[in-house]
This record gives sequence, structure tokens and C-alpha cells, in this order.
Amino acid sequence: MVAAIAVTEPDAGSDVAGIKTRAVRDGDDWVINGSKIYITNASTADWLCLLAVTDPEAGYGGFSQIVVPTDSPGFSYQLLDKIGNWGSDTGLLFFEDVRVPVANTIGEIGRGFQQQMMQFQDERLIACVSSNAASEMLWEATRKYCEDRSGLQEAAQQDAGHAVQVHRDADADHRRRGAHLRLHPQTPAGRGRDQGNLDGEALHGPHGHAWSRTTASSSTAASAT
Repeated sequence: MVAAIAVTEPDAGSDVAGIKTRAVRDGDDWVINGSKIYITNASTADWLCLLAVTDPEAGYGGFSQIVVPTDSPGFSYQLLDKIGNWGSDTGLLFFEDVRVPVANTIGEIGRGFQQQMMQFQDERLIACVSSNAASEMLWEATRKYCEDRSGLQEAAQQDAGHAVQVHRDADADHRRRGAHLRLHPQTPAGRGRDQGNLDGEALHGPHGHAWSRTTASSSTAASAT
């Protein structure tokens, strides 16, 4: 089965405590109303791990995580038209009097905020690693392309020399951060981009915009991450 984490809302992104989606208890059921945005697996999820406000007067103790099957009456979604990362069906979720059993609560009622923060630690680490890995891959592809094209070797060396030096001098603990700097080299003090600084896109030329090349599809996906 496919799951989705339903936390972010149009008016509450990083401020998780600011979410407004409500789950009101009615006997043995939760009745859920609200919306979520930027949710991965919006169209393919079989169920959601939903964070909702269950007690608006309880502060950080007023949130609960609830399993919501996506075939529940009153649930709907709308996909976002993104510039990249097309393999991920990211979208908005809507809840209109969605009714699920209170037994679908994950853990204790009122402990949802704390449980969600624990999950976010792992998720954000994954985002950091994947972004750096994508930058490393793009740098290696760009370096190989320039080495294979004799006409670009001298220009690349002159214009991105300081980036190459970063590569040579970088400590192992800083290599992944350095990959981003090498792909998008910073200009020396007093020198502007309009004076010929080459970034990864310029080094690939028109080929960098062709979908047949890994660099094009990867850079588009990375920019939307």
C-alpha cells in the first residue's frame, strides 16, 4: 500500500503548530475538515498519516495523527503543475466532513505534534543528502563533458579555476557542499556574472537543455526539490 504524510497547509508550512485542519470527535469517530498542500503521493496514496488539531485549547498537546483512508467520502485531491520532480505526484488534499474511527489515531490523542517532529528529523536529513548527491552527480557529469570536449577545456579552466581549486583543497567532510560550489562557481570579489562566469548550464551549452541528457532532467528535478 502507498501512504502519504499530510501535514503542510496553505497557511502553515514550516510552522507546523499553525495548521488549521480540525478533527472533531463525534462519538467513536473523528469528523475532519480542512486542507493540505505540497503532499507527496497525493493521487496514489491508499491512506494518509494526517496531522490535525483535535483540541485547539491545548497548545502543543492539541494535535493528533490520524490514519485517513483516501477512499473515505468527503476526501479529494488536486495535483500541482510543477516545473520538476515529475515522478512525484505532489498535490493539495481536501477534507469535507471526512469521517474516520477514533481508533485510527496513531499513538496517544494529543501527542501528534511531538510524534510528527520526530518523523520530520529523518525526512529533512533525507532531503539534505539527496540534494547534495544530485549536485555531486551534476558536477561529475559536467566535469566529464568538459574533459571530453577539447574546445571547452581551456575556457572551463580559466573561468572556473577557483571552483576547481575548491575541489582540490576541500576536506572530505566538505566535499558534498563543495559539489554545489563547483557546479555553480562563485565569482571572485569585484567580478560579476556578466563578465563571463561559467556555471554548470553554460558549460553544457545547448546540450544541457536536452531531455536526452541526464544533466537537464536532474537539474530540473533538483531545482524543484
